[in-house]
Amino acid sequence: LSARTDMIAEVAEANAILDDADQKKDPWASRHGDLHKAYLSKVDNTLQPYRVLVPANYDGTKSYPLVIALHGMGGDENSIFDSYPPGGPSAVKTQAEQRGYLVACPKGRGVADMYLGKAEQDVLDVLAEMRRVYKVDAQRIYLAGHSMGGYGTWSLSQAHPTIFAALAPISGGGNTAAMTKIAAIPQYVTHGDADKTVPVERSREMVAAAKAAHTEIVYNEVSGGSHMSVATPAWSEIFAFFDAHSKGKGTSAEQDR
Repeated sequence: LSARTDMIAEVAEANAILDDADQKKDPWASRHGDLHKAYLSKVDNTLQPYRVLVPANYDGTKSYPLVIALHGMGGDENSIFDSYPPGGPSAVKTQAEQRGYLVACPKGRGVADMYLGKAEQDVLDVLAEMRRVYKVDAQRIYLAGHSMGGYGTWSLSQAHPTIFAALAPISGGGNTAAMTKIAAIPQYVTHGDADKTVPVERSREMVAAAKAAHTEIVYNEVSGGSHMSVATPAWSEIFAFFDAHSKGKGTSAEQDR
């Protein structure tokens, strides 16, 4: 059976958006839940999609923590919400709702651009859009990702080390020499020792470099864990880690700044 569209609800939504625009209000600022959005990229004047979770308790009266979540190779802005687990209740959306987090998932153009170049700018643009529309706590902006998104988590934070309060790369890797640039950012790292896509050594060497730089880091190496199996269970621990870290808290990493 083909999906049916509730035309009455769609028309009502369209009218509400027009009413907000007429009153010069951002039509998205008061909407909650799982939202499909897009922004006009200044890179090439194209519309670039991204996906957002606005928790039910968001009311714009206080600042909220924000997680920027990066998908893996071949994925898109839907992957983080729809693939952990596939077809089941989204681990990321569940944690965000329970804990009161905004979440934004950029597309990160290019199948294998590794969040470099235009794809890096996509992430920064989505972050800027979130800060424009929503009341984001600047002390609690976090970056996480799986696989290519794990690589992107490390590379983006190394390129922009003043933005993020904590990091959570899953099944990733990166430039060990640049770990000194993010020595002050707490990190929660997950990898399976049976990963046949990204060898576990990639995370091990990044963790070793972080420890050498005196970084506050938690390394969760999952015995028998594959590239995909470790991701869904990791999200609850990741959000708990984020709960415990902000730029304003006196963690050992912050004291080293």
